[in-house]
Amino acid sequence: MSQPRNRPVSLPRAEPVSSAEGMPFSIEFGDIYHSHEGAHGEQARHVFLGGNALPERWQGCDRFTIVETGFGLGLNFLETWRAFDDDARAPRALHFVSVENRPLSRAALLGLHARWPQHGERSRELLAAWPLPLAGFHRIHLAGGRITLTLLLGEAEELLPQLEARADAFYLDGFAPDRNPNLWSQAVFGELARIAIPGASLATWTVATSVRDGLAASGFTTEKRRGLGSKREMLTGQYPGSGSRRAFDKAQGASAANHRAAIIIGAGIAGSACAERLAARGWEVTLLERHAAAAGEGSGNPLALATPLVNFADEANARLSRAAFLYALGWYANLKGMNPSAIGPLPSDAPRGVLRIAREARDAERFAQLLERLAYPPELAAFAGVVEGTRLAGRTVSRAGMWFPSGMTLAPADACASALARWPERVTRRFGVDAQRLEWESGTWRVLDAAGACIGAAPTVVLAGGNGILSFDQAKHLPLEAIRGQVTLLPADPERRLDVAVSGDRHAANLPDGRCMIGATFQPGDNDTSLRAGDHADNMASVNDMLPGFCGDIDADSSQLGGRTAFRAVTPDRLPIFGAMFGAMSGAQPQSLFIAGGLGARGIVWAPLGAELIAAQLNGEPLPVSRELAQAMHPGRFDKPRGR
Repeated sequence: MSQPRNRPVSLPRAEPVSSAEGMPFSIEFGDIYHSHEGAHGEQARHVFLGGNALPERWQGCDRFTIVETGFGLGLNFLETWRAFDDDARAPRALHFVSVENRPLSRAALLGLHARWPQHGERSRELLAAWPLPLAGFHRIHLAGGRITLTLLLGEAEELLPQLEARADAFYLDGFAPDRNPNLWSQAVFGELARIAIPGASLATWTVATSVRDGLAASGFTTEKRRGLGSKREMLTGQYPGSGSRRAFDKAQGASAANHRAAIIIGAGIAGSACAERLAARGWEVTLLERHAAAAGEGSGNPLALATPLVNFADEANARLSRAAFLYALGWYANLKGMNPSAIGPLPSDAPRGVLRIAREARDAERFAQLLERLAYPPELAAFAGVVEGTRLAGRTVSRAGMWFPSGMTLAPADACASALARWPERVTRRFGVDAQRLEWESGTWRVLDAAGACIGAAPTVVLAGGNGILSFDQAKHLPLEAIRGQVTLLPADPERRLDVAVSGDRHAANLPDGRCMIGATFQPGDNDTSLRAGDHADNMASVNDMLPGFCGDIDADSSQLGGRTAFRAVTPDRLPIFGAMFGAMSGAQPQSLFIAGGLGARGIVWAPLGAELIAAQLNGEPLPVSRELAQAMHPGRFDKPRGR
């Protein structure tokens, strides 16, 4: 596991004021956000779009990637979006990656964007998805998925080395080099050169000698051009090489991405999310599932809770789960075009949020210390004492805890169905088909059943079948463990109604029919699929410990109780597996066999971001997470060392 950060998770917000000329001004950096001439987008169009010869250079491309240093007020992005909307020959997909160390609040941006009524609809869509000021990568899909904004919140010198992308163009924008030198450092220029495709362009409003010399030292050639208004000069540049995005892609050789066809094995939440993310990019997907319907295994529980992990050192599991949780909020909302609270078993007007109860009194004290020390924004996680917890839950809680206002409760099977129905013309669903083996032959994976008959073929395969992944020779080495979990369904009773879902050692949440689901047990090495009275008793005892008297006097062997048993696929480090198998391990070319598994008990949190990661890797797009977190999920972390 990667090294812990052990520092605040949130960033200070920018608080611009008005300059004497009425322009947004940063007191911290002593500089304006844009010139008076650029108040209506002229600077963005002249310097950044014009300086990169856009939109001409992106025309005819399948996708185009712009990397910006300094998101600021977002005017460059909005103007680029406008040009994209207005261009009949625009790419299928535009990726815009931007670094920002002092993000503005949604409220501040709302007021400032009022200056640009021409961007009203675009601004509203952007601000509806605007993230909390949390350090790290934030992936946002806009314009019906045709535009992807990846915000890197934090220091450019720290985050750009973590960016996996190949950029066609650069917008070098930020406060003046003498006011914010970290954004114009040699380290930053070196990272831009690392991710530039041959012939990548750049543009910036500054012609400072230090900038020109720094870019030249990193391999860029630069040229002064006529500036805008009182700014007489601007700078453009190019990375060595010639050609275009089309030429660059062709130079990479034939790959699975050129064929855009994949077989996904397993229709749980991991496989369903992968199908949706690939189909959204125009891929033809065939989904093979051995059960008669989707969500036949762990994803078949009536309900699941979604919250981020938190820990004192903010280790990789906490950072990854935070990124996954935030991405999942948007993904589930987009599945049905509604707020996340409307997905799953709760009615659309039900309160959102999950209350986590501490297991012991000392844990409650640690919750308070952790949230304060790491400066969690209360919109994400807040301490809840016993009185506050009781108010939130609508009944007495035994200990203090942690309140996740945006925590989700949803039915995984509904989410799977919605994901698979999103692109019906591109996703072929084949249920009752039991894939058992893979063979690589002439650039294609052949999927075989137990009798050796070929049941499908494609250049790309994603194994997403939970513990069933281990039945394939290419994945037998993965250290997945099947962990039994039994949930208990309590009969409907008005006295057991909760205002919000509650979690802790177990969880409790209401179903739409009035029943309450509690659980689940965590039992390694137990393969029993039957429902057991002892496990019902265990679940009820744990929930009664969090919520005194909640389960009443129901006998564990009562016919009133229902339940379900499923098996989680768990890794030793408790992190999921999303990524490509190495060619030597899979027996095929790299980037053709992928794993989406090891989700444990957090599948609804891990799956959307993991699926987005796989889709981005297959399409050669900027990754939605840092290099460090992508490696933390990579199946290669479990490969056995090879001898010389």
